[in-house]
Amino acid sequence: MKKTALVISLLAASSAAQADWFYRGTSNGWATSALELVSGSEYRTCQSFGANDPRFKIDRFGDWNEAYPSADVRVDANKNYEIRFFSDSKNITTTEVATCGDVEPPKDSWFYRGTSNGWATTEMASADNVNFCTTQSFANDDPRFKIDHYGDWNEAYPSADYTVTGNASYQICFNASSKAITVTPDDVTDTQAPVVTANPAAGSYTEIQQISLSVSDNQDSSPLIYCTTDGSTPTAASSPCNDVSFTASDVVSDGVDLSLKVFAIDASGNSALSTFDYTISDAPADTWYFRGTPNGWQTTLMTSSDGNNYCTTQSFGSNNPRFKIDHFGDWTENYPSADVLVDANSTYQICFNATTKAVSTVKQGCEPNCGSNSETLGAVYSAESTTFSIWSPEHSNVKVVVDGIEHTLQAVPDFAGYSQVYQVTVAGDLHLKPYTFLINGVQVRDPYGKMSQPGTGDYEAINIVMDMSRTEPVGGWATRPSLVEREDAVIYEVHVRDFTIDPSSGVSAGNNGKFLGMVETGTTINGVKTGIDHLKELGVTHVQLLPVYDFATCDGLPDSDPCYNWGYDPRNFNIPEDRYSAVPTNYEERAREFKTMVNEFHKAGIRVIMDVVYNHTFDDEMFENISGQYYTASDLSGTGNSINADVPMVSRMIQDSLEYWVDEYGIDGFRFDLIGIFSYQEVEKWGRHLNDTFADRKLLIYGEPWNGYATDPLEGQRVRYGTTHHLADENIGVFNGAFRESLKGSNDDTRTGYMFNNVDAAESGWAIYDGFQGSPYNPNDGRNSTWFRNYAADPEQSINYISAHDNFGLWDKVYLSTSSNVQQNSSHQVISFNPPSDLTYPKRVVNFGMGMILTSQGIPFVHAGDEFLRTKTNNQQISTPSAWNYRAHGGTHNTYNAPDSFNAIRWSNKADNIATFNYFKQLIELRRKHAGLRMNTSQEVAQYLNVSRPDQFGGQVITGHITDPSDSHNLFIVYNSGNNQTVSLPAGSWTKVADANGAVNAGNVSGSTVVEGTAVTMFTQAK
Repeated sequence: MKKTALVISLLAASSAAQADWFYRGTSNGWATSALELVSGSEYRTCQSFGANDPRFKIDRFGDWNEAYPSADVRVDANKNYEIRFFSDSKNITTTEVATCGDVEPPKDSWFYRGTSNGWATTEMASADNVNFCTTQSFANDDPRFKIDHYGDWNEAYPSADYTVTGNASYQICFNASSKAITVTPDDVTDTQAPVVTANPAAGSYTEIQQISLSVSDNQDSSPLIYCTTDGSTPTAASSPCNDVSFTASDVVSDGVDLSLKVFAIDASGNSALSTFDYTISDAPADTWYFRGTPNGWQTTLMTSSDGNNYCTTQSFGSNNPRFKIDHFGDWTENYPSADVLVDANSTYQICFNATTKAVSTVKQGCEPNCGSNSETLGAVYSAESTTFSIWSPEHSNVKVVVDGIEHTLQAVPDFAGYSQVYQVTVAGDLHLKPYTFLINGVQVRDPYGKMSQPGTGDYEAINIVMDMSRTEPVGGWATRPSLVEREDAVIYEVHVRDFTIDPSSGVSAGNNGKFLGMVETGTTINGVKTGIDHLKELGVTHVQLLPVYDFATCDGLPDSDPCYNWGYDPRNFNIPEDRYSAVPTNYEERAREFKTMVNEFHKAGIRVIMDVVYNHTFDDEMFENISGQYYTASDLSGTGNSINADVPMVSRMIQDSLEYWVDEYGIDGFRFDLIGIFSYQEVEKWGRHLNDTFADRKLLIYGEPWNGYATDPLEGQRVRYGTTHHLADENIGVFNGAFRESLKGSNDDTRTGYMFNNVDAAESGWAIYDGFQGSPYNPNDGRNSTWFRNYAADPEQSINYISAHDNFGLWDKVYLSTSSNVQQNSSHQVISFNPPSDLTYPKRVVNFGMGMILTSQGIPFVHAGDEFLRTKTNNQQISTPSAWNYRAHGGTHNTYNAPDSFNAIRWSNKADNIATFNYFKQLIELRRKHAGLRMNTSQEVAQYLNVSRPDQFGGQVITGHITDPSDSHNLFIVYNSGNNQTVSLPAGSWTKVADANGAVNAGNVSGSTVVEGTAVTMFTQAK
């Protein structure tokens, strides 16, 4: 969701009295407009809506954390509405009005209270219901005052008394909107007229002049000015011109071309008349010459239609094609300093801006696929020049401002699969230069941008040209860790800030919560390893990082600011997040830090997966001024701005971004947020391209096969369980939510599943039976449907998990579900409960659940901290109901914007719960040792894994006998959700290698044996 920073002026208002409720909608570009308090809980505003999808919400605090209603309020287009909001009931009313000026706001009451009236209530006068004034005379007796709303001291400003000088009279005014107080001595008579200044000054010029006016006054901060240009004398009835500029051009053959007359008047009625005359005469013609290899470095006069931009078209041969632009043709002034290099045997339109001295080139007259100076879009750097390219399917007015200099882009023929592209090549070494694309004069972000300036905010799109070759990790890239089969993976999901922001992580102070903190070695607490050393000890193969690209929330804020977000609000898809860098404005180092993190993980034997959020953007501003084609017509992601990857150039942007992260930053895979909003055919293309381009990488690609609770007219074409088998050849999988919920029950409340001994053999038991086998897809199964749980045409397509960043974490889910008398509200916030009296059983449930994940076919997934009972309650106060909640709707079940007190990993938990950690570690090691736990085709699973029917033991016990020939041992695994149970082992002698507490070594077991309840028990048999 969007997070907007409020910039609070140094006014008399206290922070507690700032506006609480804001209007946000299409009529104000989704900005924050404070609602006017009518009385008590009633607020109002009046808004004029245009034709573009008129709708709105009411937002508390202006940060999207609490907004009403859940769906946008829609109104008729091209109409005006009075909107009233009731903060107690959250009801909203809309009343159509002729104009917003027709709505008379209720009369407000503000009272002066101070030493001059003995702190009684003196009502202040107002002509506009906003500015309230009174005149007061003060004695020299500690003169001071406040402004009191309603005269009852419930709302008074400023927080501290306002002091003045005694023995004087003052006019005191208060702005009810901004809460600003102005105090003006009442005994000073204003007799000075305002002074008007013109820039440039009046006079004679040889070129067109743009004239701006400024006005100043000794007392009035905003005197009014009125202007005429027809020779008449202006009055207060003439056109106002406080914010108007004027153009003086050569319109008469002789004499004054523009006579600008200005009437200025201040609040006291003092006025003055000024006249500014401008004469524009013809400037001498300028001359600029092309000199280069096509004309043997002779002088070819360039042509201009405006006296500033000079152009020529030149055809270059094969012999060292290059050129310069020469003023006057005598080499005394020429640009740029180094020759401009172009492609051999090509024709270019070459243009030169005489003001900025910028040179641009556009290749001409070639067939498709040869019309570009670049192989991709964005800013493509070389030491000699940078080519800027952007997709603009609807608009031809495309420019780029590079280091303050504006260049015009030209349409180029389709190339390399790109179409409707505008491009310009700007000469010179532009490394680290800022640039911004303009479409129809509006700033837009570079969708392919490689770096951006932090803190630029909405609609301020400042990208940075990068020579990425200067950002390589010190010492070069290490060898990528080996991965023979994707099923060999064990994924560990973690948020960069969570991992090391707490001092208990042991990392250096400058690395807390940073990219480099992720990979600092040698850290411990209470004798146990933390950070990356902990991950190595645990034995995971992949770390999945919550979003690490540039996201909007907390943009540009210092480390001292407590702002927090998971990062599912993307602003720049290809740029490392600035807040995770120790030096965010050192652009080379920011990129190098990210690469160093990846490289150090590789050195530790751990691959890196990025969590990517291509399904939506932080706000429409990211792409809306480029083209509406970026977004879907219906809101599929639940954020109001879903990306439409069915548009070929949008799909290509996502594909290029994925390729860029693998190629430039060494990323080993991608976890897609809401991959379910995309058509599976497009996802299939991305996977095929990545696997073809990086055939040696064994990339992991998977995602969430659902959308943002939307109704999708193209449901059958989207990534769902029922379409996942189409992606098997491209090695793309999805999260197995069906297996997850059959194991633990619901995600945000206390309803439980199989691992809590809540067994329905007709449903939960069979879901465990299927999940044990990797939820194998059978094309002949009559139950196949969009959401049928058996979907994986290959085991790698089933990502098996119990918890992730969303919803309750594993320990919080188990803890609350084993508490009694639990009460939650409709937002899943916890109201009350009685904690479990003994944690032995809850801890056993955790082991049991993860034991099943680590012994099932597919790819196991662990959320950070589950291995040592991490809680996301406030300050670890898991037994206190209030510690489970944050703001109106958030809390432990959804900590996306909760502070570190909820999210930070406390590494002391590892020392306190070392037995749970050891269980996870030992089960991961057993999985690594036994190929039978990670078979890599569905055919192998069907042939070598025999799973017992759940109804054989009332649904409580499920067994699996694995005879995979690639494993040195046969395996027999028992899941028992009930009490201790006697089971029969297959023939021969077996060794028990795992029970409820982890790894064991109990040999010579045969026949019938007792297996523990709420436990995974595993036996091996040497072949």
